[in-house]
Amino acid sequence: MESPELTKIAGDANCRSGDCPSVYRTARGSIAVQGNRLANPTLPDHDFWLFDESTVVKLLYREDGTQIGRELVEHPVLDNYLDWRDAAWEQAVQFADYWQG
Repeated sequence: MESPELTKIAGDANCRSGDCPSVYRTARGSIAVQGNRLANPTLPDHDFWLFDESTVVKLLYREDGTQIGRELVEHPVLDNYLDWRDAAWEQAVQFADYWQG
């Protein structure tokens, strides 16, 4: 189901489970990806940015996936964030490969 603020630009129209990956363009032109998350106990339960391998910013979202803010992580355990970054890269898919399905 699309909202007026989102335009679906890629995804499986035959998906009935509601958790198939889909790509949307927001009214502001940003890209949003929604879908089934990989169940991986080595990754945290939140999204984050890691700057210069020393500064961590946690991304904050509403239930509908809308980003509502960012939070500087005071005194992060950097080894964890570096490991999580590396684990995510191991599972990453090149955008062109993802886009082609």
